[in-house]
Amino acid sequence: MFFIKKYQTAAVIEQQIKEGYEYYLLNLEGKTAGYLGIQPQNGFLKLSKLYILKEFRGNKIGEAALRFTEKRASEHGLSAIDLDVNRQNYRFIHFYEKNGYSIVEDLVFTFENGYTVEDYMMRKVLNM
Repeated sequence: MFFIKKYQTAAVIEQQIKEGYEYYLLNLEGKTAGYLGIQPQNGFLKLSKLYILKEFRGNKIGEAALRFTEKRASEHGLSAIDLDVNRQNYRFIHFYEKNGYSIVEDLVFTFENGYTVEDYMMRKVLNM
C-alpha cells in the first residue's frame, strides 16, 4: 500500500503531469488494459510506469507500449530510454532485454518507511 499511495494516487499522478510526465491509457478492443507513464529527463526518456492488467497480458500490449515509447522519445529528440526494474523480476528483465534494453547500473533505493528496493537501470539506445 505504501507504494500505491506514494506513486499511484490521482493526486500524485496529477502533480507528475504538471512536472512533465505523460500518461497514456493502453487499450485493447475498446477496453482499458493498462497504462504507461513517461517523462523526458536530461537527454533521455524515462519509462516510469508500464502496467498491464493481468487479464490482458500475452496480447503484445507491452511490445506496442514500448514501440510507442520509442516514438515519443524520437518526437522529443531523445536518443535513449531508461527504466528501472526490480532485480528479482526475471520475467520483465527478460522482456526488456528481448526488446533491446540492457542493464547499465545497479540501483538501491531506501524509502522513508525503511523499505529497500534493489533495481536495475536498463537502457535502450535508439537509432535516430
